[in-house]
Amino acid sequence: MAPSINRKYGPVAITVDDLIAEGESWNVRAPRLIITSALEAVDAFVRSEGPVARAYAGLQDDVARFTQNHLRRCPKGSVHKGRLDAHTYIQRLLPRDRPRWAEVLK
Repeated sequence: MAPSINRKYGPVAITVDDLIAEGESWNVRAPRLIITSALEAVDAFVRSEGPVARAYAGLQDDVARFTQNHLRRCPKGSVHKGRLDAHTYIQRLLPRDRPRWAEVLK
């Protein structure tokens, strides 16, 4: 079973309101302030830094779009023009020539 945020699964379905509701369900103090501050920090970071050379070519644009959608309170935190499932999204974040676990453990 995959973890959910406010009973929703996957980065495309989750809104900033879902993040806040999840924080409230855990009795986090001031979840809106914390989440907004974190999103603003990610936004500033993605504008000032670039991905490593081997990363997915659209990584910076995807993270910037995802973060801006949340900050603007868009209906969904879309990371791509099409819907990406969580596995595909994570795979795109990883460098293409990453070692396989079997090779690392030899």
